Amino acid sequence: MDHSTISATPVAPIKGTAFKRVLATAVTAALAFAGVTAVAAPASAAVTDSVTGGTFSWSISQQIAEHMSVKTATEGASLEAASGVFTFVNGTGTHDAVTGATDISYEGTAYSSFVNGGTTFYSVTVTDPEVVIDAEGNGEIRADIAWTVTPSSAGSTEDVLVTTFTTGDGANDSWTDGSTATLTDLPKWDGVIAPGSADATEAGITDATQPLNGQSFSKEFLLSIGSGIRAHFYSSARNGVPAAANVKKFPAEFTSTVETASPVVVPTVTAQSFAGGYVVSLAGDGFRPVTNPGDAGVYVGIAPAGGHPGFESADIAKFVVAGWVNAASIVDGKFTTSLTAPSAKLDPAVDYSLYTWQSHTHSNTTQDTETPLDIDFDAIERYISTTELALESATVVVGDDVVATATVEGATGSVEFFDGETSLGSDDLNEGVASIATSDLAIGTHSLTAVYSGDDHYTASTSAAQELVIAKADGDLSLSLSRTSGIYGNIVNATANVAGTGAVAFLVDDKTVATAEIVEGVATAQLPRTIAAGTHSVVASYVGNDTTNAVDSAAVELTLAKATTAKVTVAGAKFTKNSYPVVTVKVSKLSNGFYPTGTLKVLVNGKVDRTVNLTEVRKGVYAVKLNKQSKAITVQASFKPDSASVTGNYSSKVSIKLK
Repeated sequence: MDHSTISATPVAPIKGTAFKRVLATAVTAALAFAGVTAVAAPASAAVTDSVTGGTFSWSISQQIAEHMSVKTATEGASLEAASGVFTFVNGTGTHDAVTGATDISYEGTAYSSFVNGGTTFYSVTVTDPEVVIDAEGNGEIRADIAWTVTPSSAGSTEDVLVTTFTTGDGANDSWTDGSTATLTDLPKWDGVIAPGSADATEAGITDATQPLNGQSFSKEFLLSIGSGIRAHFYSSARNGVPAAANVKKFPAEFTSTVETASPVVVPTVTAQSFAGGYVVSLAGDGFRPVTNPGDAGVYVGIAPAGGHPGFESADIAKFVVAGWVNAASIVDGKFTTSLTAPSAKLDPAVDYSLYTWQSHTHSNTTQDTETPLDIDFDAIERYISTTELALESATVVVGDDVVATATVEGATGSVEFFDGETSLGSDDLNEGVASIATSDLAIGTHSLTAVYSGDDHYTASTSAAQELVIAKADGDLSLSLSRTSGIYGNIVNATANVAGTGAVAFLVDDKTVATAEIVEGVATAQLPRTIAAGTHSVVASYVGNDTTNAVDSAAVELTLAKATTAKVTVAGAKFTKNSYPVVTVKVSKLSNGFYPTGTLKVLVNGKVDRTVNLTEVRKGVYAVKLNKQSKAITVQASFKPDSASVTGNYSSKVSIKLK
């Protein structure tokens, strides 16, 4: 049918929930990346979404739903039998998401009739309804109308104004946001046709009191149907009394939906070269120049794939390149533009996408898109860099400098050095060479790499890993003795000077004889006095710690001579016959200054008479009671030390007489 439209005033109050938001920043706020300048949206910028579908649901009125109870739905329409609601489909037309201005036609035919006793007395057919709304919210429902009245009256009219409504004057009667927008509203009823007016007379309403309170469908609709069924569509009375059916005649609530195209961008690569970069032309469709007040077109940009990096300044800086399509450049949802991504900013290891979003304040997400890009990095002709890493030494003592050198022939920029995933620092390339020195690595095996960040001419690259061993430091240990020669039993102190912490063991002839803690680099111990006479090898042994290896000192020779007994004497007084004489044996101090210990034997007339133990507590003196003697005797004493490192001795013979 030939659909008409409602004339719209260019500047009108904005209706709909999409415009109840508050603009957070000025229209001219600048986006925080170079080359994108914020410009206020033109006042006349239209926001007409491309309609791709939608439905229209309406029972017309309770009177039609209940009284004309025999119904059919054809030509794509459907019927909910319980409620009498017809649903028409395949909406086409235009829809302005900002103002709500809409002109949508739907497909389908809804037939309603009154049947009694098998006879159809009258019917009304509504075909291809149309919802038309201007920018001020003034709405119309139009349709092709056909009718019949028994026995032979019938007729049809195209593009009939069935009823009107006004959006924004009540709850739930404004378009919702989204790719499927919904409007539920109630058509006008009161005051449509003034009682007794020329319009009422033209519509065949002869009673000057009707329509009651002006309650009616539109005059055009009444004129499009037979006079015999018009009373079903306006408030009437009999003998001045309102008809009971009036409460069912008013227009039923309708629901209209609009499906709009999601924005899409088709990128076409127009050039790829090292000098010229990656050049892509963009064809956008389904975009809105403005969604909320203050919007001004859309931004487009290339960034790593996986979701928009974000809308703060730091996030926008992640874009390789970005541009602005102003509102005036978006016509019927379409625009074309191009972007040039510098070759140096494209990483072959990264996947990239093309993004769009509403400018300037990203007031909504309806213009957000992500389109993957297939970039031929070989075609960009960027030189492939090679980073080589060399270590001054593959093994370094803990605490010493590790020197690492990276070479990237011909390149500029910087190289960062890593121990596994830990950065050791970076250095700028100088004639293709960068290096660092560090002494902070722990003992153990490390894997070092060098990562070149790339420049305008060379790609980024990573070196092969180099193994580095941080080893413990060698110990530094020296040994000194308080004496290196002496006599058995002399005191000998051993002193070890060591670079390290912990303990030192002292060994004599490979046997540990003492240990000592290291205090300020020195460990001291007294060697046992029991070291045998002879020549011995004394060594200090450091057990090591977390950073220093174990080490033995050079051996120091210790020579000990045997201790000697200078003199043994025996003395005794005269005794009486058949008594027990007592003699005193004395053994002088040993040559090492200590008192002798060992075995004393006392011989009487050449035969052993007594054997006793001489301990150090005796201080070399022992009184020996002999066996009973009956005559003068000759006495002699001998001393046998209890250590092979002491020499023995014996006394002269002494005669002891009877009293």
